[in-house]
Amino acid sequence: MRAGRIALAAVGVALLLWGAWLMLSAQDFAQLFSVAVWLLAVVVVHDGLLTVVSAVRHRLRPRTATTAPRGHVVTRETDPADG
Repeated sequence: MRAGRIALAAVGVALLLWGAWLMLSAQDFAQLFSVAVWLLAVVVVHDGLLTVVSAVRHRLRPRTATTAPRGHVVTRETDPADG
């Protein structure tokens, strides 16, 4: 499992570097500037809009006991003499 993760990470880094090289070698400055603006807009939209929407949705969700209780659950009292 660990070797597989390392291999996938290595392939991902190699593809990332190849894509960056292709982008930098084939585009002029105006196109690179447009990509930078687009990436900045993605971060702003994600952090400024989607997280706020998610937080509001979480607050408006009704609080019901739909999940299993966490921690230790006592189902009956035991007598130490029972062993």
